[in-house]
Amino acid sequence: MTTGPSPQAPKPYTPNDYGYDFDHLEITEDRKSALESYQSSLEAKFGSRALKVIQGQGNGKQLPLATANPRHKPINLYSAVRVIGRFVSENLPPDNISVKSQSNNWPELETEFNDLSTSSRSLQIDVNMTDEELAADLGVKGKLYQDRQDSSIFNRREPCPEDIRLNDSRKSCYLLSTLASLAATKNGKQFLRANIVQLDQEHAAVRLYDRVLGKNIIVRVSTARLLNKDKHDLYSFGNRSAALWPGIMEKAFHALKIHRVHALKDMKKSATSEELKALIQTELNELESHSGAGNLLDKTELLGAIYALPCLPERASPDSAYKQALTAPIISFDPAKDLDILRFNVEQGVPVIVGVGENIKNASKSLIKGTPAGHALAVLCTAKRKTAKGMKDGILVYDPFGDSLDTKADVTRFSEILPDSEQKRAAVQLKSGGQALQFVAFDELNSHFSKFAVVRGGYSKTISSSESTAEPESTQN
Repeated sequence: MTTGPSPQAPKPYTPNDYGYDFDHLEITEDRKSALESYQSSLEAKFGSRALKVIQGQGNGKQLPLATANPRHKPINLYSAVRVIGRFVSENLPPDNISVKSQSNNWPELETEFNDLSTSSRSLQIDVNMTDEELAADLGVKGKLYQDRQDSSIFNRREPCPEDIRLNDSRKSCYLLSTLASLAATKNGKQFLRANIVQLDQEHAAVRLYDRVLGKNIIVRVSTARLLNKDKHDLYSFGNRSAALWPGIMEKAFHALKIHRVHALKDMKKSATSEELKALIQTELNELESHSGAGNLLDKTELLGAIYALPCLPERASPDSAYKQALTAPIISFDPAKDLDILRFNVEQGVPVIVGVGENIKNASKSLIKGTPAGHALAVLCTAKRKTAKGMKDGILVYDPFGDSLDTKADVTRFSEILPDSEQKRAAVQLKSGGQALQFVAFDELNSHFSKFAVVRGGYSKTISSSESTAEPESTQN
């Protein structure tokens, strides 16, 4: 299973080309038989571990409660990079930025969670995992603690990008950037609230997309902040708003990966054919990618992170040149070439993330902004920057490390500047670097970023549109 096309792959926006798809395999009779056996085995294996949870039902033993406030580990490298960006921009005039709200044309979202206000209602849980099981995969040694703050999942009427504060010990920037991009629009806020629900005072249910089964499933985890023996956060709960949803989503995503890897390894041991073993190993290779990390959460590449969210609701495209891509995420390794796709999706309120390359060009540019190489950022909205020659179009991006790396109090928060109507624009002054919220001009995209990705349910170009704008055949890859 590949994690995306090479930079030379043509038509990077074509749906169905990325991610594991059985249709792309050469189907021989042996492989067809193995595939049928594989799919039925998956349903039996994972279905047998499902359970029904009645609201208010407990879940195992309680971990000790923390007696002191949770602490964050010192962020050395990332803090240093942010300081460089702040130093570079210190003596530069701020950018004059104009922003507007994105489209809110999604249909109303319906949640299968419904009302769990009475104990007579139950919810089918597909994956149920304790904090001890999660910590074991993280390799945490010593005593564990829980911090149960008097906070709700969202702690406001709705989620916002500033709720995202990536834990310095985690490498889940792809997942948290996608969540921050969702939290930037009215549609995305509704989407998050429809897919995370509090079951009781101690547990939440999260709806995620299971690529192994090819359908949405429900994961149940604790809402507590999980701390190690030094009272340091193990997940990304440490935002200033005290909202719990980013850490809960991170826990649920981690739980799903742990459950699937263990189950697939068990299946592989009992597999009776080499074809079936190969199919299972393909899935394991995807789930256990990123060899430099030591646990399944930090072994998450771009594709695995954005595939984990349920598909955006089906809706008509507002432009005949674009169609909704419902089966696979959209990935481009040339942001400038595919700028029209990026821009259209952002303007429609579709979550988009951009990846900082590790080449010298990207790394040096991002360093000036205060962003580390190999990092992912959330695209929040389109924007305009005032220059001596007029207005320059671009995007506002958000670093999932948030303003936790900023020592000054005068940081600009996206939720405080966004106008409340699509017809309005808001003006704000932004530093050119050194903070979580940044402006990047469209004509500078390839200088800063090596790729972008759009979640399932975003828009790709229609075939006729792609053909009409294609370059001469001799220049195609």
